[in-house]
Amino acid sequence: MLHNKKKNRICLMVTLLLTALFFLRKGSNDNKIKFTFYDPNNIKQIPAEIIDQLYLEAQTNQHINWKRFAYVTYVSDIQYLCSTLLAFKSLSEEFKTKAKLVLLMDQTYVLGSNIHNSGIDDLLTQLRNIDNDQVIIKPIEVISNKIGTEYTWSSSYTKLWAFNETDFDRIIYFDSDATIKGNMDELFFLPDHIKFAATLTYWFLSKKNIDDLVMDNGNTKPLHGKLEKLKKLISYKQFYYNELPDVPSSLYAHSDNILEDLADATDDSITYILQKQINRETRGQLIMASDLMVITPSTKTFQYIKDILIPRAFEEENKYDMDLLNADLYNLQNTVLKQIQTFRTDSVSFKPEVMILPFDRYNLLTGTIKNVEQYPLFNGGLLGYSLHGQKRENMDVLNEIVEKAKYIHYSDNPLMKPWHYSAFYGETIEQSLQRSEFKAVCDNIDFTSAFQEKACLEWNSVYDTFYRRSRICPRNSPVEIFFPERKVSTHTKSI
Repeated sequence: MLHNKKKNRICLMVTLLLTALFFLRKGSNDNKIKFTFYDPNNIKQIPAEIIDQLYLEAQTNQHINWKRFAYVTYVSDIQYLCSTLLAFKSLSEEFKTKAKLVLLMDQTYVLGSNIHNSGIDDLLTQLRNIDNDQVIIKPIEVISNKIGTEYTWSSSYTKLWAFNETDFDRIIYFDSDATIKGNMDELFFLPDHIKFAATLTYWFLSKKNIDDLVMDNGNTKPLHGKLEKLKKLISYKQFYYNELPDVPSSLYAHSDNILEDLADATDDSITYILQKQINRETRGQLIMASDLMVITPSTKTFQYIKDILIPRAFEEENKYDMDLLNADLYNLQNTVLKQIQTFRTDSVSFKPEVMILPFDRYNLLTGTIKNVEQYPLFNGGLLGYSLHGQKRENMDVLNEIVEKAKYIHYSDNPLMKPWHYSAFYGETIEQSLQRSEFKAVCDNIDFTSAFQEKACLEWNSVYDTFYRRSRICPRNSPVEIFFPERKVSTHTKSI
């Protein structure tokens, strides 16, 4: 009996390992059959270098119909209209994207209502003048949660309209309270089977989580060799998905080896075992970010969000867009569970739909620039892997952290967004920069090291860029800016 149980355990382990590694397909250079099932047991991270190579392959091997792709953002609060204009101008005029630029805007300001404001009209005119064919302004109904204390995020559900942009094959959604520093067209060409991709909220990781992931503790895997193998597989048009780096399961599951824990599970008990195995409270705070998302729009998905998930979320206080996405739609634990269950039903047809983007390129928070505790994570932009093979000096990280980023989100809680401060209303660029409350943060520091000084200057440069670019926005708002006492939010969403 014991022998049979051990034998069954070994057989099941071997079966699980094989099915996790291979998806059945025929070799391109011979008549042998190769077992290459998609790995269902992990969520994959895709390095920036591989994203670039997939884009290069797409440009080389096919005609691209750019009308099928779009950058999308929304405006429910009129204060975000200026930053939207800056983002669209950067993407179109500076970074030369050919994709559509779609603004989902509160219908109150678009459909000829009783609200007339010369500043708003001027901004909308400038948006259309970027390229009347490229820029699309769509009136939408604002989705707002009235139960909660955070006005800033109360209408953040409105961004979920992006899932309904079915005129496009794939969209890049982004929050406009950010600086865009590069063309991100490469994100349109992630693997076709991926329906949703985003970065992880690295800023929620505790110091212990970070310490467990850095090279000094021996838990960081080298990325360079894996990159070379991936590039070779892609160039020869071979199956590469399983070689992509995994999200460390230690950050969201009780066990570091789900396969071993499933070895004794029967078909009848598999769901129970998996649900017990997956830690619903999580070890850390690792979730999917919602400020930049790559989405394959779907009417079915949007209806599920609109009819089921949003009404359910509205029953809870202080629950917003990122909470909904991670609790109900793309929860890491539930995604793994769903992948395994789907794979067991039909291993041949199974293809994963969720992927993780590198946060160093696609989601740098301004607050990180001066937060050295998060620096050990910036070694390739993927959790659990290091591009440079060792722990880096803080100055080395700082020298490239802003330069590598294509999307930098203004997030320095409890500081507000940059347009809330008097520098935004200076009559000239020089006055804006001189009056910048952000610059004063650096000017008033008695630096004790060259690193501190450079970190502050790099941080300030992001806001200087905003103030310089924003001169095209009308200054018809009150010049007097108040600095009311603001309750610092303890809610998990900090962006």
